[in-house]
Amino acid sequence: VMLVELHQLADAALVAEKIIATLSEACQIEGSELHVMPSIGMAIFPGDGADPDTLLRNADIAMYHAKRDGGGHYCFFTPQMQEVASRRLALGSALQRAIRDGEFVMHYQPKVHAASGAIIGFEALIRWPQADGASISPSLFIPIAEETGRIDPIGAWAIGQVAAELQRWNGLGFADVPIAVNVSALQFRR
Repeated sequence: VMLVELHQLADAALVAEKIIATLSEACQIEGSELHVMPSIGMAIFPGDGADPDTLLRNADIAMYHAKRDGGGHYCFFTPQMQEVASRRLALGSALQRAIRDGEFVMHYQPKVHAASGAIIGFEALIRWPQADGASISPSLFIPIAEETGRIDPIGAWAIGQVAAELQRWNGLGFADVPIAVNVSALQFRR
């Protein structure tokens, strides 16, 4: 939707609210009631872009921010959103490289029985170490892996690593050691 001759941002917000309200109303299709949760991203000429391609790209970035907040919202583009989008794109590319080059490592955190202090199992924790010694947090790379479809190879790698570790521990005489593995909801559904 292109709005022209607006004098205030509040005018664009009002139009966005009307569009969201209209599209959010129940819709009857072949006897079924359907609901849509629209998300709207807005970019303002010329501050958010001097050409149609830039305006559309920035409105799209703002729309994804609105979607991330749960849908049924609108969001104005800000330059910080572009920075976040650029970082996410760079992280997505680095993630592809990490999958290809096997850069992930698995750590095993003991689960301890509170009363006895005995180790009763482990939780497998994936880590992505960097050349500088720091690690990229799973809370940063897992959502991007899910969004970009890269979660499947990461999840398969994690399950394979845990299975190999269980086999190694079994060979050392530690049989039947439970290890919890976190699996993406997307992967679980598949």
